Amino acid sequence: MTSYSVDDPFGLAADHTDEERLIAATVRDWVRRRFLPIVVDAWRQSDLRADHDDAAMKGVLETRALDDVMPGVPESVRALSLMMWSQIFGCISFELFGHFVGTVRNANRFFVIVVDEAANLVLPE
Repeated sequence: MTSYSVDDPFGLAADHTDEERLIAATVRDWVRRRFLPIVVDAWRQSDLRADHDDAAMKGVLETRALDDVMPGVPESVRALSLMMWSQIFGCISFELFGHFVGTVRNANRFFVIVVDEAANLVLPE
């Protein structure tokens, strides 16, 4: 089983091919530089407040790693953001590996729906 840590959250030090390490590092970099700043900016610009009890989130997330990339964002919003990202990433993976064949007619429209619905989870209109 792969072990994960704050220093190696994607298990890149484990037994993976160079290609797998490159893909994981690229995804990690994109999430940190592009995705999470969008969430942080949207949270700061909104007048919303977290509707979940952050005490219930204690010990669920690696807060040390997330404090650097999501400063000031409540734990519940961080968790929803990670759920949203995993949903979007799963959608991309399904498309890349052909799992939508026979079930999704228009992958582009489906992806837009997935992203819009996922965004509404974190910052509802």
